[in-house]
Amino acid sequence: SDKLQAEILTLKRQLAQALADPGSIKVDPSVLEIEGKLIKPTYKEGSLSQEEVISTMTKNKKVLKSCYERAMKKSVALQRGKITLTIAFKVQPSGTASNILITPNHSGTMVDCMKKAIRRWKFPAFTGQAVGVESPLTLSPKN
Repeated sequence: SDKLQAEILTLKRQLAQALADPGSIKVDPSVLEIEGKLIKPTYKEGSLSQEEVISTMTKNKKVLKSCYERAMKKSVALQRGKITLTIAFKVQPSGTASNILITPNHSGTMVDCMKKAIRRWKFPAFTGQAVGVESPLTLSPKN
């Protein structure tokens, strides 16, 4: 039937897109929400599994919170409400994070603190190419 053919075509297109960029991982916004529930994301996998990435990020997000809380003491702007940052980095086959980028830069000291913290994260070692990870990080002051 025509409907079935259209569905097969759509699936083939999605598969082609996934194969075109296998070394990139997009992390669901809920993963690094300081006050929120963890929802299982869907993203492309390299030879490092999404569960391993999420587990490492979830275990280590407390250090990002302390960077944020220290920066809030010095910045009234950070105390005003919720902000969302984008954290992007590459996980090297050795399990270390590199090429860390955090945007937008609301506070230089907070971003530097977070970059140093992420650099210390240990992901499982794996074979193959470095895997790109991109994750929103939502920060909100407690009421």
